[in-house]
Amino acid sequence: MVETSIRKVIKIGEKSYGITIPKEWLDKLKIRVGSTVETVMVGDHITIRPVTPGGLERMIVLEEGDESMLAKLVIASYIEGKDLIALRGDRGSIRRAFNSIKDKLPGMIFVERGELPEIRITADERMVNIIEIIKTMRGAVQAMIDQMVKYLDNKDPGHLKEILMIDDELDSLYFIGLRSIKRMSAKMPEEAIDLTIVVKALEHMGDALDRSSNYLMSAQISEKCADAYKEMLRLAADYFSESFEAFLSGNYRVSLENLNQRPVKVNNVFDISKRSACFEELSALIHETLILVASSAEISEASVSRYIRNIQQPKA
Repeated sequence: MVETSIRKVIKIGEKSYGITIPKEWLDKLKIRVGSTVETVMVGDHITIRPVTPGGLERMIVLEEGDESMLAKLVIASYIEGKDLIALRGDRGSIRRAFNSIKDKLPGMIFVERGELPEIRITADERMVNIIEIIKTMRGAVQAMIDQMVKYLDNKDPGHLKEILMIDDELDSLYFIGLRSIKRMSAKMPEEAIDLTIVVKALEHMGDALDRSSNYLMSAQISEKCADAYKEMLRLAADYFSESFEAFLSGNYRVSLENLNQRPVKVNNVFDISKRSACFEELSALIHETLILVASSAEISEASVSRYIRNIQQPKA
């Protein structure tokens, strides 16, 4: 939850300035008179947050000569909730590794000062509602499906390019989502597992649609097979919508039914391809459509898991 308050800057002594902070905020964060806080200025924002005994655990020093491997380690550190990543090695390689991933990781800035270059994470996942992230990811996946249907209707490659752009946005949501889940995992480990399943399922769906777009940019399919693929896509989209809505509403009965329907949906996809005689022409797209179906089923599995976990056990 995000809370806001308008405060006035006051002068303290000859050279310092300050602001007052609502007492209820300090109580929530367990900040007292004499507590140490960290202040960070990025662009036109100032962030103030408490320095906890475990604060040093949120820093890591990485050393890796391979740029690709370094980028992967930075991503892993980001997901693990590190706020400061110090880097050893060639500064040119470090900067190239940073530039290759910076657009995917919200709130990440590169700072060259002192002996080691640093990556600072300014995004505060505590101010982000994970369910809102998941809803936004769902909207992104649906937008990608809509763009694909439009492409199949008018063959405008601009729709395929739009899908690739939306997938980049989905990647950013995915990483900040995992970072947020990691923060809550110690207090709610089982809930964190279910939310991770959903976030990963949505990311897999985005990747499948991204690959489908790249395929269609280089391959031509007949009008008959385009119609068949559109039918498969709509089938997968309906299944996805039902699974996601059941997850949000906690309707485990619908989730169970959707799980039972998974093999039926898979067979329906193959039936469409056989009926249209497009199996060979659409083989790559069929594979990606089946990933959409499988990922939707994973969301239903997470929904059922939440229900089972929350059942009140009868008293002995």
